[in-house]
Amino acid sequence: MTPLPHPGDVAWLDMSPTIGREQRGHRPYLVLSDARLHRARQLVIGVPLTTRNSPIPTRVAVGEGSYAIAEQPTTFSMERITRVEARGLDTAEVRRVIVRLLGG
Repeated sequence: MTPLPHPGDVAWLDMSPTIGREQRGHRPYLVLSDARLHRARQLVIGVPLTTRNSPIPTRVAVGEGSYAIAEQPTTFSMERITRVEARGLDTAEVRRVIVRLLGG
């Protein structure tokens, strides 16, 4: 069984199949939602991570060499998660991603 992710963790999941410009394949997602949602609904809200920076204003640096793609928030089933990595991002960094998503 996959451990319960927490905000700031990285959840690896298989997002195939995808449509259009969605991130595809086995990818890391930054977890934004709280463990209460995960327990109650078996759902997680996150944004994909990439190693490529972009001039798009919704890209947010998180840690060394990773960027959150804040314009692609996704709600996914816990069943898609293949592993969870404790990333050690603090609440302020997670909030920064959410604020960027909202246009701030």
